Amino acid sequence: MPNDGNRIYTETVNGVKYGVDVQNDIYKVLGIGPYNGEYYDVTWACINRHGKTNKWSRFKPVRTGTYMPLLPEDFACPDKHYGLLISASASLLGSYDSTCWTYLPPRVDTDQCRADDFDGYCHNAQPIARAPYKYGEVIRIDAFQQSGKAVGVTLNADKANGLALEDFTNDLNVAKLRADLYSLDSANVATPHDRSKWNFIKSYESTAAVSTGSASAMINFPIPDKIVSDATRPFWIVTLALSTNAGYYPLPYDNDHFWYGFYRPYLMRWVDVTSGTMISLGRTTSLGNLSWSSYYTGVKVPKPTNWNGTVYVKLNLNNNTTYPGDIFISPTGGLTTFRTYKILQGSTLQNPLAGTMCTETGAQATDDVILAANHGNGTIRLKFPQAVSTSFVNQSVTMDIEVSHNSGKSFAPLTSMTFTPY
Repeated sequence: MPNDGNRIYTETVNGVKYGVDVQNDIYKVLGIGPYNGEYYDVTWACINRHGKTNKWSRFKPVRTGTYMPLLPEDFACPDKHYGLLISASASLLGSYDSTCWTYLPPRVDTDQCRADDFDGYCHNAQPIARAPYKYGEVIRIDAFQQSGKAVGVTLNADKANGLALEDFTNDLNVAKLRADLYSLDSANVATPHDRSKWNFIKSYESTAAVSTGSASAMINFPIPDKIVSDATRPFWIVTLALSTNAGYYPLPYDNDHFWYGFYRPYLMRWVDVTSGTMISLGRTTSLGNLSWSSYYTGVKVPKPTNWNGTVYVKLNLNNNTTYPGDIFISPTGGLTTFRTYKILQGSTLQNPLAGTMCTETGAQATDDVILAANHGNGTIRLKFPQAVSTSFVNQSVTMDIEVSHNSGKSFAPLTSMTFTPY
């Protein structure tokens, strides 16, 4: 039987050619029942009122008045476009209100319906190009690690059964990827799909044609130096389209692959640890019993999509804290250093991981004296690169932090903090 449940094809066995059978091949692969519950009608199968024909298949019923079987080039000729309507739009957002990529099946009493049009039909054929987004998806960006992000598309790899950009005219074979960046005011975050509320920021375009398979656009997000609260966290939208001299063509989309995505900067930054009792951070070999507390204990912390495990810690020293020795980066006669232990799949590695004192933006601190002695009140910001395994999802992570005031010759326990990446 010339079908494998997905593809329909003709075959010759022992010199006998087996053609496309309406009932056993077309109706079976499309997954449709008899017309009016009684007839296996070729016209009903071809006109696609059942909505089961995969428009991305290279071969499928197309509009033409001839009774004769079509040649492969008959499907590909410029006025058919493999049975798809292709139209450009002058504006990027306007292209998504167009009818581009609409399947035009044969019309009753106007076009001929031929079972042979299904010869070579592939029911699982993929779209020519797909955006990387899910509908309504919010992608988390680590503002310290990722101010820019390359965005690309997925091309159909099975060109024998599906279609490719180079199969079409209208310069789609040389189309570039166009990405537009928009922002959304905090008052409109609850209705992010309302395009009338989007604020245009900037356009980006790939240098290579999408058909090369290597085209991507680098989006540079205007991340602020400081995010005060979730209400002030920026909300961005990135739209994707095919760009040609003729205009813009929307990327094919469905509920699994959508043409725009949402981005928000969620940061594994500043897990706050605040001193709770009178302590001394003097330049000594032993710091005694220190009592610190973390308000993130038991609290979930948003994990950026491409988080590399780096954790940022903010040590808040209150007025009950004394540190007779200065806290230095590179002083003469001593170096204040911090360390933790890398957490990997629930276990603690033996090798300690050094922390870097940094600024509010995550950049390495450059001042020699971070906090002067006996100030009694201040903040130390630390960066622990790749301290936590990125496999942690909804699992509690406890990190022990140690401090040394003698260039790392000896360390004393400082505090521990617990948080849950999600």
